[in-house]
Amino acid sequence: MSDIAQILIPLKMETSTLKPAAEQANNEATDLLKAAKANAAKVRTKGSPKGKGKESKADAKKPATPKEKKVTMASELDKIILSGGDFDKLIEAATARSKKLGGTIKYNAGVIRAHIKYRENKNPKYLGNLKLTDKGIFAKTSKKAA
Repeated sequence: MSDIAQILIPLKMETSTLKPAAEQANNEATDLLKAAKANAAKVRTKGSPKGKGKESKADAKKPATPKEKKVTMASELDKIILSGGDFDKLIEAATARSKKLGGTIKYNAGVIRAHIKYRENKNPKYLGNLKLTDKGIFAKTSKKAA
């Protein structure tokens, strides 16, 4: 016998003994997968009321109802700031709106200034034709030529 034949014959014998073991492992894996799928189906329907099984495919593909946008205090503070006025008026309006939304922040001139600074970093034209002063937020006055 040649050297190659001596090497191939034992290899052929080893692969023939491995094939049944591989088939058995594959069968076990298939059985485990089926059991897992069956268990998952039981878990999904376990908490449903009597008479209600799995939802049909038609029920599952119903379009979602549009959700209302949540009103944030930041957006409300933007509206209050852009309405302008002295700080006392702005603080009073911000506090009242915050309470309606369930907020707990104490508003003051510093909080309003910080919000304006944050918005102006993102959008330098945030205030538009309004000007921030020590007393509040007022419309810019144009200088008239004399």
